[in-house]
Amino acid sequence: MVGPTRAFSLVEMMVVLTILGILAALALPYFETTAVDQLQAGATIVVADVDYARSLAIANGSEYRLTFTPATNRYQLTHSGSNSLLHTLPSSPFKIKTDTSTTQTTRFDQLALGSGELKMLGALRATGSPTELTTITFTALGSTVAADDTLIWLTSGLGSSRRYQAVRVSAITGLATIEPMTATAPTGLAALSSLR
Repeated sequence: MVGPTRAFSLVEMMVVLTILGILAALALPYFETTAVDQLQAGATIVVADVDYARSLAIANGSEYRLTFTPATNRYQLTHSGSNSLLHTLPSSPFKIKTDTSTTQTTRFDQLALGSGELKMLGALRATGSPTELTTITFTALGSTVAADDTLIWLTSGLGSSRRYQAVRVSAITGLATIEPMTATAPTGLAALSSLR
């Protein structure tokens, strides 16, 4: 003998769907990334890339360079020393499809940091007049070839919620540290004119 089958009524299904909709609406803000979240994540990536370039320079006793192209929201790692055998970079899961064996590119528009406006604005000399830099080169001792520290600037957000974050690269040690976030734009970067 087969017992009666139990089904959900339309009212029961509507109640369950309503409860799920309310829970989803409450949870959604926790999954959205803010400008602050994006800047912190982006700055952490920059520090890791700077540390990687510096470690390659020390380990191989040569020079490695990060080249900034703010117009395309990216920078690229290459070997810049005289030993051509070192031009081929170690294999890395962080290379993008367009990279060759001699390049490793970080594109901020392809990072999985949520929807938003994370931009790499470029690099500035940290002291004196704000001079825009296109490269940072690390020596075999881990220092940079620059006389002054370098600030790599990122921004995220729109309008009055836009924030700016700098990563400082020490000229003496080559080590990178994250500077405090600010609502004030740096001066001397050409990419600032393209922000909306």
